[in-house]
Amino acid sequence: CKMNLTELNVNPNEPTYADPGLLFKYSLIEGAGSYNTDVSVEQWGLMNWMMFTASRNGIIPGEEYTIPTAKDAYWDEQYINALLNVQEALNLMNDSVQYTNMTAACKIWKVFLFQRLTDLWGDIPYSEALQGYDELNYMPSYDAQSDIYQDMLITLKNASDQIDDSKDFFFEDIDLIYGGNVNAWIRFANSLRLRLSIRIKNIEPGLYQSEMLDIENRTHIQSNDESALFPFNSENKNHFYGVWFTGQAAVQNNPSKFLVDKLLQLNDP
Repeated sequence: CKMNLTELNVNPNEPTYADPGLLFKYSLIEGAGSYNTDVSVEQWGLMNWMMFTASRNGIIPGEEYTIPTAKDAYWDEQYINALLNVQEALNLMNDSVQYTNMTAACKIWKVFLFQRLTDLWGDIPYSEALQGYDELNYMPSYDAQSDIYQDMLITLKNASDQIDDSKDFFFEDIDLIYGGNVNAWIRFANSLRLRLSIRIKNIEPGLYQSEMLDIENRTHIQSNDESALFPFNSENKNHFYGVWFTGQAAVQNNPSKFLVDKLLQLNDP
């Protein structure tokens, strides 16, 4: 009865601290998407809408723009599984000097995830997002896409400038994208800035020009060997390979006539 019960009541199977590196690794895996959502949202949704593909069975009248049923699952996966975990890694590192490079990589990956979400949905929770766990904010406000884009551009610039190759970085088995090559994340950040800048060229020409001037002499992705690719394997299989070559898409979809005619018209090899 004289013993300290608070010290005894510690569950050895329930850790009270998470390794930021493992959270980052999990976010990379989840950020790569899943079979159901990637196939439903991208292949049966976006690829058909943009006329890259067409159904062999034709279009059912009134269902030309059917909304994929897995769109909500994609939203949940990206916010809950991918973004929430990379945000928790950032919370744990708390901008500590020893985590300078790790923090930068997490911020770059976070922008990559948010960019896909805002490009799909427009205005989304951003500035108040991912605060449910630590601040109990379960109803974040929606930010305007224009504000999101501007903040993402600033974040990428700051993260790229923050990286110091003399400091520690995630180990190779943690950084599934670039195998622990911190300079590759600089190229990734600058290339993302280039992508975002091009997409706002016509609506924000001033911001586009200033961004282009700033990133002109920075390092960028120069070849496919430097691309930010998830290393799919026998355990984490590429979703599109499964659906296109062994799944339903192999018998349901083909390149659309629109796409084929366009390629022929342009004499595209």
